Amino acid sequence: MSNEVRIYPVQVLSETLSDSLSRLLIDVVADGASIGFLPPLGYQEAAAYWNSVLEDGVVLWIAEKDGVPVGTVQLQLAQKANATIVRKLQSLWCIRLDAGLGSHDS
Repeated sequence: MSNEVRIYPVQVLSETLSDSLSRLLIDVVADGASIGFLPPLGYQEAAAYWNSVLEDGVVLWIAEKDGVPVGTVQLQLAQKANATIVRKLQSLWCIRLDAGLGSHDS
């Protein structure tokens, strides 16, 4: 197992990635993260969330370690004509094991 974390944008969720992100969400909620879900979070609810994330104006990045998602970031882009420079960091999640690991070499 390496400490290398790969971060990449996602435009389409495959079934495999949706499954991995659902399990990540369940783990984050079980660990006590206050992100709008209450434990115990069921798999169906987690999967429904991920299947609705990639809508217009949402950019999703995945942090992956050893081929497994360990974190996500969602950015909501401005959709109103008078807010062309506004961006909203919507969510930033990572599993507790990897919190503070970083994505660069020290």
